[in-house]
Amino acid sequence: MLLSLVTACSAEQPTEEKPTESSPQVERTLSFVAELGSLPIPPSDEVRYISIVDLHALSAANGVDIPDRTDDAAVLEWTRALAGVGNGRSLASAELPWVIRGDPAAFTSETGLSVADFRTFASLITRPEEFTVVTGNWAGIEPSRGLIEVEEGIVSVGRGRDYAAGDGSRRGADIYGRPVRLARVGARIALSLSTPMIRRWRVHRGPSLADDPALLAIAQRLDQTKVFSAYLVAPGRAGAVGAYGIGWAVQRGEPLIAGVYDAGCAEAARRLVAPLRQAFSGVLELKSILAEGRTVLVTLELDGSATVLTPLEALERNSWPRAPRGTAAFC
Repeated sequence: MLLSLVTACSAEQPTEEKPTESSPQVERTLSFVAELGSLPIPPSDEVRYISIVDLHALSAANGVDIPDRTDDAAVLEWTRALAGVGNGRSLASAELPWVIRGDPAAFTSETGLSVADFRTFASLITRPEEFTVVTGNWAGIEPSRGLIEVEEGIVSVGRGRDYAAGDGSRRGADIYGRPVRLARVGARIALSLSTPMIRRWRVHRGPSLADDPALLAIAQRLDQTKVFSAYLVAPGRAGAVGAYGIGWAVQRGEPLIAGVYDAGCAEAARRLVAPLRQAFSGVLELKSILAEGRTVLVTLELDGSATVLTPLEALERNSWPRAPRGTAAFC
């Protein structure tokens, strides 16, 4: 039902708290483990890219206010600031999900939502799936009349089969114009290219990414840090490297980068410390490196010409240090 997508604010909804210039610290409200658990495991075994972000904490870190949802220009500039490419000095960055990369005005027109309504998001990209779960304050928001009912509890931006090629129009929900399915459960709204995936999510059926031992270990380690924005990579089963994550935090008013690597077991993690120390030589300023359980946490500071975008740029160039999977000899 169309009106079931957005209804009155429930007890489990987070309240909106705008950061102020006098805020002495950036505090996150999300749990990386919980957000990972909101993403269903996709059917394919391709490489999985996961982005989890507390948008309010990221906004506070970069010194920008949450914009008025009706000011399209301000919303667009806000998303640029979140990504670390705004006009001011950025202390943190994030890999923004597919549903935030389009035209904010078109997104609102198509769904009734605004990206300025979002408080947190957890997003998964893996061929051919793109799946995002957002939280926010949905009170008083009316869904777009253009949404198409797919089945009970699931609506769609655009007509067509799952993963259908775009029709040439530039949609806000998907820049390629592919049909996007939406559903809501409590304070969370999911957006997906797949009806079966969003159906599973809606009824809590099947495993989630938190059931992946490597991703769970990384998320648990991130929850022990001050990170409020993280990007995780889980290679497919045939991959030669292990899962890893990159997180952004702010400490004493300066950017702090965290790298977390899953080694498979404690012995392999201890053996991974020395190679990672060498691998990070010259990448950023290495502050500390510590093995705990099956993971290794690398803490880095910016130096020279490095910016908060350096980790994502290094990933694109395939130059960010990676670690081999834990082997049976150690685990």
